[in-house]
Amino acid sequence: MVNGDAGYYMRTPNNVEYSSTNPGPGTDKKFTLSLNGPQLGDTVKFYFVSKYANLEHSSKDMFGWFEYVVGSVSSPVFSPAGGVFKTTQNVTISNPDSGAQIYYTTDGSKPVVGAANTSLYTNGQIIPVATTTTLKAMAVQAGKPNSGVVTATLTIDPNMPDIHIGDRRMTIEIKNNSNGKYRDDQVYWMIVGKSYMTANRGKFVWVQADGSQKEMSFNDNNDPNLAVSKPLGGSGVPKTYVNYTHKLSDVNWVSIADIESSRLYVSYGQPILVSIEKVFEKDGVTQKFNADGTPEMGYGGPNIGNMDDPNRNTYFDFIEFNLGPYGYHGNTTRVDQFGFPVKLTLLGKGDGYYKTVGDVGTRDEIIKAFTNEVSDKFDHLATLNSKANSDLSNTDNIYRIVAPGKGYFGKETVNYLTTQNIPHEDYTSFFDDYINAIWNTYKTQELVFTVPDAYDPSAKRTYSGHVRGDGVFEFKADFNDGKGFGPYKYFVNKPTTEDALEGKGNFDKRTGGIDNDDTDVELAIEAQLCAAINRHLLLTENQANWSHPSSFFQTGPYNEYVEFWHNHSINNLAYGFCYDDVREQSTLLHTPVPQAMVVYVGW
Repeated sequence: MVNGDAGYYMRTPNNVEYSSTNPGPGTDKKFTLSLNGPQLGDTVKFYFVSKYANLEHSSKDMFGWFEYVVGSVSSPVFSPAGGVFKTTQNVTISNPDSGAQIYYTTDGSKPVVGAANTSLYTNGQIIPVATTTTLKAMAVQAGKPNSGVVTATLTIDPNMPDIHIGDRRMTIEIKNNSNGKYRDDQVYWMIVGKSYMTANRGKFVWVQADGSQKEMSFNDNNDPNLAVSKPLGGSGVPKTYVNYTHKLSDVNWVSIADIESSRLYVSYGQPILVSIEKVFEKDGVTQKFNADGTPEMGYGGPNIGNMDDPNRNTYFDFIEFNLGPYGYHGNTTRVDQFGFPVKLTLLGKGDGYYKTVGDVGTRDEIIKAFTNEVSDKFDHLATLNSKANSDLSNTDNIYRIVAPGKGYFGKETVNYLTTQNIPHEDYTSFFDDYINAIWNTYKTQELVFTVPDAYDPSAKRTYSGHVRGDGVFEFKADFNDGKGFGPYKYFVNKPTTEDALEGKGNFDKRTGGIDNDDTDVELAIEAQLCAAINRHLLLTENQANWSHPSSFFQTGPYNEYVEFWHNHSINNLAYGFCYDDVREQSTLLHTPVPQAMVVYVGW
């Protein structure tokens, strides 16, 4: 059984899927295996995965492997069941079956009766756990098959942050690590996203100081507590914006309910402002409406390429996350820009999940390292958004490092804060020769690559493709289901440099239309090719090495901006471009049972 909302699949190693019944959110889902195969004593392995999980990233969406032995003695129960703790934990193990014996290990290996590393548990015994430990246990009883193996991971870290506990799904805390540069009353934060609540599902909301969500409204433009008038940068005509931020001195943590497509923005010195706008169809004329007949609206967040943006001279950064039926998914990001160092710690509730990702170094160290380590094709990205006529050796005068794909790789680049032209070479064709070489090579050769899954070897997929005479890269797929390759039916058009830098255009295209299931596979192939171009793997690296970071960025041209962030991040994990999650290289964190997200903002 699994607790949560509807939409889970139970999957066995051979990828057979068993859909759940849907008694409603917050209730157990019961799965029944109606197979002739499993017999008494057989072990059935399975995991739960969202049916909406990305085809290529199922390891990020699943709940971990479970075992069930048909007709077995009941499985042991650990107390505590796992988690993250500051101090030594005294663990006990129990079993409801009279006469059952429990065997356990403390080295993470499977218990084997009689093995040197396997101990017999005695009733009431305390197992002290002083360091991070994975315990495994199974129950044995005469006349019954042994139980499946259960696991408890206890992470012990005396430096674990103190966590506030609220009455909603998850706690979010913001820590001021600016080293005295900014007081808490000079640090602003806001959370915006889409509601999971039934009445407001899919509508944009903002998180209030008490953690509750409030639907955004056009009326916010007239609310004296929210509305702010700012002159447009170009025309000077005033425009109304909305301030949904809170000062860190007023509130530094909230307990929040589920929210999707969310961002936590943090700024120094002044609040981030957003615009509340009507939403139109692609024709730009037809207004969109919600199912209840109300006008659909959206918010315009900071746009570093817009000369009229009111946040153009604000130091800001952000975290992206989803919190919903399938748990927490979130990450730090450098896809758009770097404003200041950010670290993100995610703690699970009872599952031992405890990971930290983010930037390494002070703001000054990072900006100076960037200008020293990247080539002259990229170093101007650190000075585009700077104060007019300022001393750029003082990095406080630089508002941000900008990603190359955000319109700053062309020779007509303008400092949008000062409207001054920034002279440099035109690099809008940076990848063009490389992309042409790839397309020409695979007119006469077959490109074959496999996408592995670290958690589920059976979930790997292999793609094989070549470029047709009309320039379209066509692929076929082997889904490791015993059927081999299918027909060539997935199509990728040749990208531009901008497509490769941004993961857009022909690297975000569904050739069969949005309702065609095959286009999900096309998007997955496009993500792999986009990552291989930014890392310069195609034509130079054997596809077997595409998952090895030591093979990345070895031959030019490659995305030096992306390489830099991996070199200056915890465990070399970074989100330097939109498909950096390909081959598990991003800062994406996930647990189905989140307890807290702690965000450290530095300077």
